[in-house]
Amino acid sequence: MRRLLADGGHNVCTGDVGNDALGCDMLVFAGPREGTDEIVTQLGKIDNRTVIVDAMKDTLSAGPDGAALLGGKLGTRRVIRALMALPKAGSNVLMWGEDPSDMKLVYGVFRDAGCVPTETSRPL
Repeated sequence: MRRLLADGGHNVCTGDVGNDALGCDMLVFAGPREGTDEIVTQLGKIDNRTVIVDAMKDTLSAGPDGAALLGGKLGTRRVIRALMALPKAGSNVLMWGEDPSDMKLVYGVFRDAGCVPTETSRPL
């Protein structure tokens, strides 16, 4: 994911972002969902303008999905769920979220990276 977004011309930090997260426009969570609590604890406070992109691996369920749970742990509703099979240019990225301006930001980032972002109506 890091390489994909960096190749799209975006400044990307990975691993322990610590206080760097305070100034981010967008934080992308990718990889397995296990360990989310530890990552959230390490982040601490995030800026209320930061858009969270949940690109973590899990299955869709009838109950609250991982994006809603992640948003709750971070104390924000500014969460966009992004699903992709492989993080590479040309991949289709299914996305849903509540805020149109947040969707526009995330859509543009994935488009810049050469992906094909597609908005869906799945609610958080």
